[in-house]
Amino acid sequence: MDNQLFYPHIRWTWFKKLLVRFAVIFFGLLILPILSYIGDDLYPKIAKNVFSIPVMSLEQTGSGDMYYNYIELFFCFCVAAVLSLIWSLYNKKEKNYDTLLHWFLIFIRYYLAYSLISYGYAKIFYNQFGAPGLNRLLQTYGESSPMGITWTFMGTSKAYTVFSGLAELFGGVLLLFRRTTLLGSLVAFAVMFNVMMLNYCYDVPVKLYSTELVILTLLLIVCNGHHLWKVLWGNAVTANVYYKPLFQKKQLNIAGMIVKVLVVFYLIGLDGYNQYQSVAEYGPDAPKAPLYGIYKPVHLYKNGNRLALFSDSAQWKYLVVDYPDYATVIQVNDRKISLPFTVDTIQHVININDGELHSILSYTAADSLLTLKGILKNDTVTYVMSKVNLRTFRLINRSFNWVNEYPYNR
Repeated sequence: MDNQLFYPHIRWTWFKKLLVRFAVIFFGLLILPILSYIGDDLYPKIAKNVFSIPVMSLEQTGSGDMYYNYIELFFCFCVAAVLSLIWSLYNKKEKNYDTLLHWFLIFIRYYLAYSLISYGYAKIFYNQFGAPGLNRLLQTYGESSPMGITWTFMGTSKAYTVFSGLAELFGGVLLLFRRTTLLGSLVAFAVMFNVMMLNYCYDVPVKLYSTELVILTLLLIVCNGHHLWKVLWGNAVTANVYYKPLFQKKQLNIAGMIVKVLVVFYLIGLDGYNQYQSVAEYGPDAPKAPLYGIYKPVHLYKNGNRLALFSDSAQWKYLVVDYPDYATVIQVNDRKISLPFTVDTIQHVININDGELHSILSYTAADSLLTLKGILKNDTVTYVMSKVNLRTFRLINRSFNWVNEYPYNR
């Protein structure tokens, strides 16, 4: 036990050594971009020949739970199992993996810290969950997906979103330092277990990644929480923890401290600054689309004939302009049609071109009224539309109240 500088409490059985070998290989393959060069060629073959999946998408869709990710997980597990067994057979003389485990846990700590700090800043600066979009405000609960409800729930309250981001940031910062690793692991586990359950229960396609983070936090707790375990479970007094230098040479420890300062500055300072800068480009402060808003018909004319607003011939129930170069028409039957919608604010014209439909409409916008004129589907149209005040939506106008005589559950 004398040569166990970092984890003298661990009794190294053959099974524990096997677990460390497996964990180092498995999470190394999963986290580091080692397999990215062969995955696109190899994983479809595994999917077809092993799991009978004829076609596997390689497109990056934003989902972390694609067939690709599951095949990658399976492949990493198999490779880690084989290599760890080979390692065990050819390295029977090694009495412990104290140093290897220590370096592995340092890698895990910084990986977890990076993930938590990055996601924390994304919530604090309101980049991950923004306020509900215009189309979402017109969507019924019955039409919403479980993930859509989660995004609406989080984005509706900026205060709660910031609070959850601060919790992630707090856990991530604590993980950057050895003395606060256990506390950071406990905070990170509490935060990430809640995130993982949200992903599972509301079908958010980040299940694999969030599960990975939870498992890694548990690994840190198991390896660093023996003193806490003795107090809580054994009701025993524990000795003071002595944190041994990472290296034997003073120069190496100084170099390590410099590297640590740079990494901490990057994770806490530079990443936060980048997230702050992105608010103006992608977040709530990003420029709104020209004519941004929800518009409801007031008068509709087609070929000189006035249409009843809620008749089948009217077709347009709402015009939603939420993003640049894109608009949504909600018809009377609640069918949604997406349209390429390019607004020229100088010429005051709107170009609608989706390949089949090509129209140029002139517009005037004044006093919350939007008037469109031109040829649309071979018909001469004049659409006068009123801009909807977003404060009329209960989801937006219902504010915080200290006193509620009755539950306001609508």
